[in-house]
Formats: sequence, C-alpha cells, structure tokens
Amino acid sequence: MIAETFPRPVPILNMLFNDKTVDGLYVATEADPLQKLKEFQRTFEWASSDPKIENAYKNDRGDVLFRLWPHNEYYILPKGENAAYEFHDAGYGGSTKEFEASFLHEFDSNRKFRLKVNENTGEISIVRGLKQPAGGISQQDVATLKVLTDEEKSALLKNIVEKEISFIAPPDIRAIELAAKSADGTYFVVSCNRQNYQYESLRVFKGPALDKLEELEVTNVNRLRDGGTTWYECKEGTIFSPTSFHPERKVQWCSSAEGSRTEILEKLDAKDISQKVVDLRLVGAAKWSGDEAKPTGMA
Repeated sequence: MIAETFPRPVPILNMLFNDKTVDGLYVATEADPLQKLKEFQRTFEWASSDPKIENAYKNDRGDVLFRLWPHNEYYILPKGENAAYEFHDAGYGGSTKEFEASFLHEFDSNRKFRLKVNENTGEISIVRGLKQPAGGISQQDVATLKVLTDEEKSALLKNIVEKEISFIAPPDIRAIELAAKSADGTYFVVSCNRQNYQYESLRVFKGPALDKLEELEVTNVNRLRDGGTTWYECKEGTIFSPTSFHPERKVQWCSSAEGSRTEILEKLDAKDISQKVVDLRLVGAAKWSGDEAKPTGMA
C-alpha cells in the first residue's frame, strides 16, 4: 500500500448530480494503483466475450458509476480524471439487472443516497435526501443515469487498463465501538470502520489518557450471536465486552503478562468519548479545505 493521503469530494456521489456541491474535502488513503490495475488487466484478458464490469451507468456530463465483478465494489470515474473512487453500499436488494442499493453520506449519518436500477426498462436513477426512521429516504433531489451497453463497458475496461487509472480507496471513516476505563485510570478504546464494518478493521488502544493511547496488536476477534458478547484478543491481553442484554456483566481486561489478574473495567459512553478524541487513528478521516493543512495520523 502507498502510505499517501488523497483529497476527494464529500460526498462523492454528488458528482452524479451534475454539480460540484460538496461539504468540503476529506482525506482518503490511496490504494496501490498497481495492485488494482493488475486486477483489471486480468479481468480484461478474460473479457473476450463477456465484460467483467457488471453494471455501469453515466450521467449527462459523462461521469461513470460502475461495479466490478466478482468483487462488487462500486466506483465513480469522473470524466477526464485519471482516478476512480471506490465506495461501499450500505444495503442491496434485487438481481443483477434490477436492484436497489443504498449509500450513506460519509460524515452525516442522517443523509443518504439510493440507487434504483431497472436495466430491462432502462430506468436508472439515484436519489439523495434525508434518512427516514423506517429505513426509507425523503426525496430531495434525483438524477437520471444512462445504462452503458456491453460494448461501452468493454471500452471502459480497456480505457482503465490502458490509461493506468489509479484507484482511491474509501476513506477510513471510523467510530468508537467500545470505551472503558480501569480503576487506575487506564483507558481502553476499540475503534471500527463505520462505512465498511469488518473484524479486520477493528483497532484497539490502551493508555493513561485519551491523548496518550497506544495501539495494541489485535490477533483475533470472537463474537457470540447473543447480542454482542465479544472478546478482543491482542498480544498484550484480551478485552471482554458482554452483551447489552446482560447489564449485570462487566467489561473486563485480562493481561497476557504472567501472574496478572483480570480487571473489571468501567464502561464509558462511546459517543461522549468520540467527541473528546481527535486522534485520526480512532476517529478516522477528517474534513479539510484547500486552505488548511492536511490532518496527520492517517495509516
């Protein structure tokens, strides 16, 4: 991976609405363009008869939204740019040619996008608005997109390979999953990727203060299907977090050091801790404008 920060518009899906309305810029980690390019080169070699770009749509300006098979990541390739921006869906339902996919605003969880696709009729649209309690979306704006033909998708794939398009990974938008404190004042904090939750994205920190946290090496995460009982296993020890259905059970820390005892921890309000923490290792990407210095601390 290239340890490089890269500015990208927020929210990225605004590009499809033929405007440049953004909330600012945020920092993303750039994926290794050679690794991604090799994936496309292999795909292109296999694509003598059937294109391997599963779905592709464009707006009137020529910005293209596409999905790569078999990985199913979504990308936006703005017209005239040599970079494709990756992003993840927050919900999907339907078939290959007729489906709905929802996407969250990177920083505002109350705002949402919904892609509605029916390639059989050629009706493709994306809606942006406010998220509703029942999971819907209040339509505030809609953009109509055009379906790319198989020939156009093959040409798009060829263009990506020949022009060596770079791929910009999604930003590391993070949230505090667990925060706790021992009797001697030691903090324990678990951070997760809010946009693309995976156990591999969990990061565990420990320290005497919120501004003096050191990251622990996570070796395994084990979660029961009882509402959330979790063991965060690290080289230095294990954090035990019980399900919320058993409030009488306590968060615990068991050090790997020989002769150590299990410590009972005080569980803290994760939202409150999130407001106090500015370390980008815990809270992830941050907004910045062209006149400001880029945030540091991105991994």
